[in-house]
Amino acid sequence: MKKLLGSVLLAMFLFVSLHGIACAGNFSLLATTGILQLSNNQKWEKTYDTPDGKFKIRFRKLWTSSKQKRFHLIIWHNKERIADGYCPKNENGYSFSIYRDNSSGRLFVALETRPRVVLMGYEPFNGRLEVYADSKSYYSPIPNPQLDLDEDNDLRMSFVGSGWENPTRYKLFWDEQARWFGYKDVTIHQPVEDDDDYEYLPSYTDTYDISSYDPDGLTNEQALYYVEVMEVGS
Repeated sequence: MKKLLGSVLLAMFLFVSLHGIACAGNFSLLATTGILQLSNNQKWEKTYDTPDGKFKIRFRKLWTSSKQKRFHLIIWHNKERIADGYCPKNENGYSFSIYRDNSSGRLFVALETRPRVVLMGYEPFNGRLEVYADSKSYYSPIPNPQLDLDEDNDLRMSFVGSGWENPTRYKLFWDEQARWFGYKDVTIHQPVEDDDDYEYLPSYTDTYDISSYDPDGLTNEQALYYVEVMEVGS
């Protein structure tokens, strides 16, 4: 009887544990590179197997190129080149983080440098790499954007100061119907003093807004990653 009771309790424990994992956020961090300090003509390359196929990422520092084309980024999906573009020279270096949306199997690539972060992903509907989120599109009174997973395993865009500033934070979530990322302000607002009374601002907003980021509206000087388009007759 004791063995039976122990088996039942163990089964209940495993069920609760697995259920908790299943009910957590959708995203997993597959890999992160840290800051890549590449020498001239040195490359970083990595291949990832996913339910949607095989992705390969190559990032190379070019020696004789201009400042705006100092780094060359290529991404393949099942041996088909879906991204072939450039990143400008950056004294702070670049880092990559690879995230997977477990509910849809989509793979997302975060390209990060000290003053900026962009989140990119392959869109099978049009067969191209999309820039789904750019830290420049989010309001924050402090700089230094960072992208990571929060305690719920959801993507989070944070802006962290160098002192005691309260971080500005946005929770990102994938909207399958819009095929884009939405976001919610989850900044923990500090109390403000008004006539000796303290008013606590809500930590969450009910605002739901799909990012209106338009990568085609940015010039090469403004984009963290861009594809060079040759003009007709050039």
